[in-house]
Amino acid sequence: MRIGPLDLRAARQLLEGRVIGLPYPFTALCYVLSGGVPREPMRTARAVFHTRNDVQLASAGEGPGPCTVIAPMVIDREMESCAKAGCP
Repeated sequence: MRIGPLDLRAARQLLEGRVIGLPYPFTALCYVLSGGVPREPMRTARAVFHTRNDVQLASAGEGPGPCTVIAPMVIDREMESCAKAGCP
């Protein structure tokens, strides 16, 4: 079965159906980093939650970090992962 690229609305519906409590800025981040590839928003959402957990551990549980803190960290990790994999 072939699925075409997702738009923001479809990615948001996908994430809202599978992820509880993901604020809209993170949904948009997941969509942008997915490049419209249908499997990628969920993978990126997992990266957001892993990063958020790392930030919480580092800040001794002061609450979840804002998008302005977490987003750059997720983007950096994605870029490192892509560089290691030899992405175009």
